[in-house]
Amino acid sequence: MTHMEMATLFFVRSIDLYLRDDGMIGFVMPRAIFSADQHDVFRRGAVTRVRYQFKVIIDCEGVEPLFYVPACAVIAQKVG
Repeated sequence: MTHMEMATLFFVRSIDLYLRDDGMIGFVMPRAIFSADQHDVFRRGAVTRVRYQFKVIIDCEGVEPLFYVPACAVIAQKVG
């Protein structure tokens, strides 16, 4: 996970530390998670030691003003 952004790392670490099995989590994240190469492992749910499944991804294109970076909302469930 050496080239992941802080948002991705924070999301996965929060799942690991704070969710029980089948727990749900939601974050607003950069839209780059859809396409940037450094997020490939995250998109596939192939992070070592942390198993999760995306439930909802909401593209926030057109939502203004939200952030200086294009954003999306991601809801996932920890798989136990």
